[in-house]
Amino acid sequence: MKPEVIVHTMMSVNGMVDGYPFDIQKYYDYAALLGADGILIGSNTARRGIETFIDTIHYEQPEDCIKPTGKSNKPIWFLADSRGQLINLLHVLRKSQYASDIVVIITESTPHAYTNYLRTRNYDTILAGANRIDFKLALPLIKERYKIKRIRTDSGGLLNNHLIGRSLVDELSILLAPSLVREYDDSSMRQFMPWQHNTALQLINSNDAGEGYIWLRYKVLS
Repeated sequence: MKPEVIVHTMMSVNGMVDGYPFDIQKYYDYAALLGADGILIGSNTARRGIETFIDTIHYEQPEDCIKPTGKSNKPIWFLADSRGQLINLLHVLRKSQYASDIVVIITESTPHAYTNYLRTRNYDTILAGANRIDFKLALPLIKERYKIKRIRTDSGGLLNNHLIGRSLVDELSILLAPSLVREYDDSSMRQFMPWQHNTALQLINSNDAGEGYIWLRYKVLS
């Protein structure tokens, strides 16, 4: 069995994840209310976050290769990174005060240089899939190995849509921003893309999130 999966996102009224002032404080304030003990993060989102919010990336130190302690009350971050996009950057995320530690989801085709990098720095890994990550395999392993009951996404449209399209999502948590954004050629800028089947939703609640934002929570029925 897999943990409960919540897609948490902020988007414009017309469903875009970029092109408007992103209120990161509001995003994480409402994410915290979901009570997840695991966070699923796409490698693109993680790399973009480092580039956007870290002014100076310091060199890795020997202590960065040791599993952190004293943060067991924080959620585990599960990074989907089968291509090794975060090589030489994971120590930045491991230092975060918001994560107890980092676990990396990889595949059989993940570059050897990256798997060696992870092994020598004491990062746990989850092997799920041949060429692309198979989350139908990864999610039950997350629950079994780490006792995760509820995991939420911290990602853009690509990972979120991948999970929804494979019927792996139990709940949608949407912060609707008071903006209409022009169309982008890049499909990753659109939060929700067409799927092969319809998905029924049941409204859990809707709340005024202040400053024109609305917080919507839906249970995914099918």
